[in-house]
Amino acid sequence: MRGLERYYLKKQRTPKWALQSDINKLYKLSKKMGSNYQVDHIIPLASPFVCGLHCPDNLEIITEIQNIKKSNSYWPDMWHCQQELELEYIHSHQLSLNI
Repeated sequence: MRGLERYYLKKQRTPKWALQSDINKLYKLSKKMGSNYQVDHIIPLASPFVCGLHCPDNLEIITEIQNIKKSNSYWPDMWHCQQELELEYIHSHQLSLNI
C-alpha cells in the first residue's frame, strides 16, 4: 500500500486528540538520524489481526531492515495476547456448557 491510499489510511486512523506537531517531530527526527531509519507503527495501521492508530504513542523509529522484517504482521506481545483471548474463549464456553 503506497501513495494516496496510505495517506488516506493515516488520515482515517489519526484520532482528533493526536497532536500533528508531535507526529511531525518523530518524522523529522528519523530523517535526521539518516536514510536507514523509518517511523514505524508499533501496532500496524492495517493488519489481518488488528488496526492501530496513527498517533505518537503508536509510533517508533526503527531501522529500515527491522521495519521490512516486521511488515504489518507483528506487534509486541502479539502471541501472548492471542493466547489470553483463546483461554478466555475456552473458559467462557466451558462455563456455558456447565450451566
